[in-house]
Amino acid sequence: MKFKFFLIAAFFYVQLSAQIIDNLDIAVQSESISLPFSRVSPIHPGIQIGTSFRKRLKEKSERNYNLYLGFYHHKDVENGIYLRGEYAHTFILSKKVGVILPVGLG
Repeated sequence: MKFKFFLIAAFFYVQLSAQIIDNLDIAVQSESISLPFSRVSPIHPGIQIGTSFRKRLKEKSERNYNLYLGFYHHKDVENGIYLRGEYAHTFILSKKVGVILPVGLG
């Protein structure tokens, strides 16, 4: 009985291990309506969660689709929820250097 359960569990594990999503990005941010670096406080917290999927890697380029979901809280102005999608094409110049050209909506 235990062996049958182990076989069934191993079968489902193998079937469920393949994923479309390669990575998960989480960013903590502060939303501001002033000029950059002109004001540090107050902090208006926000969070963004994103992922890349359908990544296509070639010798000199990489293409992927990114999807982001975010929220921010601005005490005096508004709260916001946003969804952002983007297509990014990267030209690989060397092993550690590349040029990214993102195009997106959101």
